[in-house]
Amino acid sequence: MIIRNWKRAGIGACTAAALVVGAGLAFGPAATAAPGTNPLGSTTGLVNGALGSTTTAVNGVLGGTTTAVNGVLGGTTSGSTTAPIITTTGSGIDVNLGGTTVGVTTGNGLGAGVTTGGAPVVGVQLGGTTNGATGTVEVGDGGTGGNGGTGGTGGNGGTGGNGTNGMNGTPAPGGGASGSTPSAPVVLTALSVVSQYSTVYPAKDGYRDTTSFTLNGTTTDGQQHAASGTLSLKFGSSVVATWPITATNQVIVWNGLKGGRIVPGAYSVTATIGDADGHQVSGTDRLVVSTKRLAATSQLLTSKSVSGTHRMAPRPLAGLQHGKVTFKVLSVASKVKGKQYLVFKHGSKRIKVRILNGKHTSKAVTLPKSFTSYTISHTWKKGTVKIKSLKYKYAFKALK
Repeated sequence: MIIRNWKRAGIGACTAAALVVGAGLAFGPAATAAPGTNPLGSTTGLVNGALGSTTTAVNGVLGGTTTAVNGVLGGTTSGSTTAPIITTTGSGIDVNLGGTTVGVTTGNGLGAGVTTGGAPVVGVQLGGTTNGATGTVEVGDGGTGGNGGTGGTGGNGGTGGNGTNGMNGTPAPGGGASGSTPSAPVVLTALSVVSQYSTVYPAKDGYRDTTSFTLNGTTTDGQQHAASGTLSLKFGSSVVATWPITATNQVIVWNGLKGGRIVPGAYSVTATIGDADGHQVSGTDRLVVSTKRLAATSQLLTSKSVSGTHRMAPRPLAGLQHGKVTFKVLSVASKVKGKQYLVFKHGSKRIKVRILNGKHTSKAVTLPKSFTSYTISHTWKKGTVKIKSLKYKYAFKALK
């Protein structure tokens, strides 16, 4: 009779261990079942409920204690937001779903509902797409059911009957959450166009006769793409020329002429790229056309020094930008013995010009492009050679 009373109490405890499931709800702790006491002193029916899971512990003096069972419920969908119900232990975890990172509460808590996306990027939609991101998180398998209790021991004075094993705990299902975002179109958000030269000299002399217009697009994926648009060159309100745009990084060359002629003045160039929905992105630059052309010229400069550091004169300096610059040394000297030289130096470049007695003009020497400044020295001992006159004659091309 004592053993039958214990069985009924055990079955009542197992019945109370039903799994509680809610859709996005926060469950409070379940009520503790009233303990049942049998003559052997066992206590049964302790049921604890956590948020989104059920933990069942069955304690019996006769058969030991069953293991705790932790259950993790799968996600529930409410409207358009997926709210995975996740119960774990330890510190929180971050779930990356389609580019949005969401903290997931651990312990007795519910996972947050995840929504991705945001305000659309304003600009021109190009042909390509960026791949969407997909993320998945799984939070363990369901717990394993507990072992049944050991059979009862017979009473004193006789052979006892075998006790009935306790009920196994019920495993709970594993849970998880996943999410993804679809591929997004590549969007052109900004566009620039830059002229190679701020001033163009279309005269056919080899100096800045033409210029090029370089496009550079800013896109949501950081790459350059095929596109459709127009590059328009204007002189005042008059359209000088147009070119089709086929890429966001296109380069277009202009010969500097308007109607086949050099027309000096200020010009503007505008690049525009659009899409089928009527969105447009533009960029503009300005430049000047000049009728000047390079012409050969020269300049004679007098120097009173045969040593020290010197800067190139402005006009020959400008000539270095346009092409070749040569110079000759015109000297009047006396007391020159042997071979003596003036030495012009800039960095590792060195030019030597021989000095002779009397009036003398050296051969033309081409100046390196680096000779924007230079130092002068000489090979004779101080006071041995007398320089009566020293001039430099530069030959170069200048815009006229």
